[in-house]
Amino acid sequence: MNPIFLTLSIIDVIAGFVLVSSEGPGRIVHFFAMYALIKGVWSLMSSFSAGYYFDWMGAVDTITGICLLLTNYNFVFGFFSIIGMAQVMKGIYSAIRCL
Repeated sequence: MNPIFLTLSIIDVIAGFVLVSSEGPGRIVHFFAMYALIKGVWSLMSSFSAGYYFDWMGAVDTITGICLLLTNYNFVFGFFSIIGMAQVMKGIYSAIRCL
């Protein structure tokens, strides 16, 4: 069990719930937007540099970060809840893999 990966997985679940339940701007939305966006871009860049082009976890993080960033600037669309639930499922999957 790696406590760092487990912590990141729990933060992923929270970020997904923030996207599902968020209605507008706020510091918590901005924090999770930056967290997901930085984590997703980092994951995609590192996997692409290793020659792995199917990093679905990094893609979900990046899309979640973009959606949270848009939510922070009052651009909320109906499909954001679907992306938020995908983030929650990814976080749960990652947490289970850590255990």
